Amino acid sequence: MAMLRQEIALTLRQRARPRITVVRPGGLGDTLLVMPTLQLLLEELPGAEITLVGSVWAERLQPLTGLPVRLLRFDSALLTPLFSPSAATDPTGAFADAHAVVVYAAECEEILTSNARRFCAGPVIAWPAEPSGAEHASLHFAKAVTHPPLKPEELPFPSLRVPPDSDEWSGRWLAQRFPERQAVLALHPGSGGRHKCWPAERFARLAELTGRPILLLEGPADSEACAQVARLLPPEAPVARVAGQSVPEVAALVARCRSYVGNDSGLSHLAAALGVPAVLVFGPTDPKVWAPLGPNVQVVQGGMRGGHSWPSPEQVAKAVQASSA
Repeated sequence: MAMLRQEIALTLRQRARPRITVVRPGGLGDTLLVMPTLQLLLEELPGAEITLVGSVWAERLQPLTGLPVRLLRFDSALLTPLFSPSAATDPTGAFADAHAVVVYAAECEEILTSNARRFCAGPVIAWPAEPSGAEHASLHFAKAVTHPPLKPEELPFPSLRVPPDSDEWSGRWLAQRFPERQAVLALHPGSGGRHKCWPAERFARLAELTGRPILLLEGPADSEACAQVARLLPPEAPVARVAGQSVPEVAALVARCRSYVGNDSGLSHLAAALGVPAVLVFGPTDPKVWAPLGPNVQVVQGGMRGGHSWPSPEQVAKAVQASSA
C-alpha cells in the first residue's frame, strides 16, 4: 500500500469526501502516464472527489478509463482568469473548493500555481512536469503525492476498457476489411516527433516478414509517415488504414488486434493500457523513462553504444512472434 505525503494525508484522511485537484495538461501519452497517480489517490482516499485539469486528450480518454474523475479542460475559458496575477475569484472551483491541489507545472504555469495557493486553503504541491534522470515518468508523477517513493512494481498499471458500443462497431469494421478474420497486426509508424519514428521502410519490411493483415494507425500528425509505409507495402498486402476515428473507436480496433508495434508515442501507451501485446521501438528516447507500463510490453532497441541506433525489422518481427505466441 502506498503512503501519502504527510501534508496530503493530514488534510485529506480526516474528511469523509476529500476533494483534490490534479493539474496535468499534455498529450495522450502524458495523460496515461499520470493515470497511476490518480488510481493511487482513489485507492488511498476512499470516497475522494478528484478533479483533473487536463487536455483534450484527457477528455477523449474519459469513456475508457472508468475512473470517477471530474474533468476540466486546461484550455477552457473558465480557467482563463486563473492565469492572471490579479485573479479575484476562482470561477471553476477547482482550487477554491479543493482540500489539496497538485500542479505538474512548467514555467508558464507559475501564475496558475500561485493562484492555486491563493484560493486553496489546503496544501498545494507544485511538481515538475518533466522527470529528471532515468526515473520512469509515472514514478516521477506519483512521487508528488507519495512518501516514501514507490518502487516500480508497486505502481498500478494504467488500465482502459472499451465501451460495448465501440467494441461492437470495431468487430463489424474489421470483418468488412479482413473477412478471413486472421490475426491482425496494428502498426503505428508516427509519433509526436520525427526523431522518435522508426523508418518507414522498416515498418514495411516488418509487415512483409510477419505476413499478417495490417491495421495502419494514423494519428493527427502521422499522415506522412503512414503514407510512406503504405507506398512501400506490396499492392496485394491486406491493409486497412485508420484515420479520423474517435479515441474509443481507435482503442476498440487496437484491442481486437493480436499484436501492436509502434514508436515512443501516445498510441503506444494506449495499446499497452488496453493489454494488447505491444512491441515498442525506441531510438533516441529512454524507455526507462518513457516506455508504457503494462503486463504485455516489450521494448526493442538498437545496439549502438554511446548513442542510439534503430533495431532491424528482423529483431522486431522476432519480438512480435514472441508476444503473440
